[in-house]
Amino acid sequence: GVTIAEVTAGGIASKAGLADGDKILKVGDKKVASQADLRAALTEGPLKNTVTFVRAGKEQTVPITFER
Repeated sequence: GVTIAEVTAGGIASKAGLADGDKILKVGDKKVASQADLRAALTEGPLKNTVTFVRAGKEQTVPITFER
């Protein structure tokens, strides 16, 4: 997974409920193991998707809408 260093207030991640320190595991059904995986999922996947992440040891999935 990829750990979020900083979430911008009012940004896409913030609107989806993601926070600093969350570890992204998947975007949609694509596993995220590196920054490159995350970039590919963000640029090649559908605009409306889901993000699965871990916060405080608990896995969560939230809907997200990307902008391009």
